[in-house]
Amino acid sequence: MIDLYCERTHNGLLAEPLNLFTNIGFFVSAYLIYQLARKLNKLDWKILSLIALVALTGIGSGLFHTYAVE
Repeated sequence: MIDLYCERTHNGLLAEPLNLFTNIGFFVSAYLIYQLARKLNKLDWKILSLIALVALTGIGSGLFHTYAVE
């Protein structure tokens, strides 16, 4: 079933290489949001929540696609 919607080639960390790059994109985005907010002195709870959600999306997606089994 998992093979129907993912580019899974095998089980393991590098089983879905395209997903790995998109997850790295989430972490880069969270870092860039943090840097911009710090530069503009806008680090409030709303921005920190956004940063946390973006990073957690990367973590959740990584875990789902790494440990997904049939």
